[in-house]
Amino acid sequence: MMYLFSKSAGENISGAMVAFRIEEAPTHHEELSMSLSFPNQSRSYEEAGKRIRFIGHDGMFEIPFFAGADLFPGVTSEAGYLRAFDDARVSVYQAARRAYSGARRPIYVLTRADFG
Repeated sequence: MMYLFSKSAGENISGAMVAFRIEEAPTHHEELSMSLSFPNQSRSYEEAGKRIRFIGHDGMFEIPFFAGADLFPGVTSEAGYLRAFDDARVSVYQAARRAYSGARRPIYVLTRADFG
């Protein structure tokens, strides 16, 4: 269970003792989460998984995402996958936000269903 700590009303901060009021924090993920952002434009191709890795941020938390190579038909090289990802970056980020708005997971692998 999480708790928020806040100063008591009318508290004198100059004193050595500080009193705090304990409140139960909201636990629903939408109330706790900040908006998902993508300040780092880095991405990399993972040959073993045939997918592109990129990172989103929710406040101070890094959220790992993968976009499967099958999302970019006709592409056959690492440079091609990265270029295709860059060309589709806006829709990939929108799909990532939709996927993230559901249940929280340790990683997110985007599929065609996330682009609907």
